Amino acid sequence: MSTSKQSDLPRITIITPSYNQAYYLERTICSVIDQGYSNLEYFVVDGGSTDGSQSIIDLYSQEITWSACYDNISASQAINKAYEKATGDIIAILSSDDIYLPNTLHDMAEHFASNPSTDWLIGNIRRIDNHDNNLGKFTASKPETFASFLIQDTSYTSGAATFVRRSALQQRQQLLDSALSYAHEFDLACSLLSNNQQPYIYKKTLTAKREHPLSKSSTYTLRRGEEFIAVCERYIDDLPIEDRYNVWHNCQQRRQIFDMAKHESEFSQTRSFLWKQLLQRPSWLASDNYRLSLLNGVNNNDPIRKAA
Repeated sequence: MSTSKQSDLPRITIITPSYNQAYYLERTICSVIDQGYSNLEYFVVDGGSTDGSQSIIDLYSQEITWSACYDNISASQAINKAYEKATGDIIAILSSDDIYLPNTLHDMAEHFASNPSTDWLIGNIRRIDNHDNNLGKFTASKPETFASFLIQDTSYTSGAATFVRRSALQQRQQLLDSALSYAHEFDLACSLLSNNQQPYIYKKTLTAKREHPLSKSSTYTLRRGEEFIAVCERYIDDLPIEDRYNVWHNCQQRRQIFDMAKHESEFSQTRSFLWKQLLQRPSWLASDNYRLSLLNGVNNNDPIRKAA
C-alpha cells in the first residue's frame, strides 16, 4: 500500500442493502469497517427484516454513517435511498452476505486518486460458501464489444467488485433503476458502456461473494432471466447498425426459451431435465449451441451438457 496520507485519498461511499440476512450481515459489516479506511461513508439499508438484522445494525451504529429500515422495498430501492445521501467520490455496493477482502478500500482509493481517467473499475471475486470456504474465483474481463456484453457472451462483471466514480453517474437521476428487481446492476453497467465509459480491469481480488446452496425457485430464475432480456433490449438502439439484429435475435431466442420453460415446467414433464439444467445454469444461454438445442428439441439421450 502507498504511503499517501488518508486525508489525500478520496471519500468512498459503500452501500449495503439487507433483508433477512442476519446470519451473514455482521460478517459483511465488519469487512467494511475493519478496512480501517478513515475517509469512509457507510450506509446500511434494511428492507424490513424479521430475523434480528436490526439488532446487528444497531450494534455497529457508531461505525455506520447512516442506516434505516423500510418495509417492503426492493434492493434497488434501498440502494437508491442511500445514494440520495451519498457524498463520496467513489460509490460501491456490497450485498449483505458478501465481504470485502483486507485492504480493498485502500487499494481502490490509491487507484482512483492516481488514475483520474478511471470512471469505473471491476476487480476479481473470490467465490465462498456459507462457511467462508474458498470455491474458486471469478476473473473480471473487459467486454469485447457492447453488443457482446449485452448478450453476456464476453466479459465478466459483478456489482460485488465494482467501484464507480461519482462524477461518472451525474447523468443518472437514481443510481439504479428502482423498477428492476434482479438486473439493476447489469443495467448500470450497460448504461456506463452505452456512454462509452469503459471499465478499468483491476487484476487483484477485491471481494468474496457468497454462493448459497441451490435454493432459488423456478419462478425466481425465470423472472430474473426475463428481466435481463428486457434490459438488454433497452440498449439495442445504442448499438452500431450491424450489431442490432444479432442482439435482437438473441433476445428473441432467450425469451422464447424462458416462455417454453415456464409453460413446460407447469404442464409437461417431457423435457423437465432441460429446465432443471437451465435453472441451475442460466449463464449457459450465452451458448449458441445450447439455445438452438433447447429450441430445436433435445431428448434424454443427447444430454444438454454436450451443447453448452
